[in-house]
Amino acid sequence: MTNLKDQIEHLDGQIFVDHFREARRVAAGFGIQLDYSAASLKHRETFLGASDASNFLVTSRGIVTSCNEVLQHSNPRAKLFQYEAWNQEDGKFVLDHEAIDRLGKLNVHDMPKCQGCIAKFNCAGDCYAKSVSSTGDPASAGYTERCHITRELLKDNLLLALIFKMAGVNASGSPQHVCPM
Repeated sequence: MTNLKDQIEHLDGQIFVDHFREARRVAAGFGIQLDYSAASLKHRETFLGASDASNFLVTSRGIVTSCNEVLQHSNPRAKLFQYEAWNQEDGKFVLDHEAIDRLGKLNVHDMPKCQGCIAKFNCAGDCYAKSVSSTGDPASAGYTERCHITRELLKDNLLLALIFKMAGVNASGSPQHVCPM
């Protein structure tokens, strides 16, 4: 995490959406599929395995974290995402059960901001590390610019999935077997 937060000008999420859409069109021309992780069509209740201690990322210092953005003990988000460390003397990892309990509460069901959102089970509350950086709490009540981006790009993904299905091709553009109803 950088200390530049207050020095970077705030960008409008719609500008990102507009540029992403253009980049997607250009990429498609080269046969490349461009994705935005929070607008996935997969059903999920947590974001990218960062909760429930289901990610087991080990740093060179033996710190175990559930988030690849939180690798140092000095990171202000370490208390939330780091849940285990290598004990050289015992030759094994030592669990922090309180940290695992905190991680277990990171899910879309416990996030007030997600309760009425169309993307609730697609983005699963967005990137928890980024939410902590911007609001101090991944379960904060307010929508962010990233929420706007996610909803817009999810709408695009749903529309593209429908178009591909009606055309009888999968999302990569390859023909698919379509069974008549």
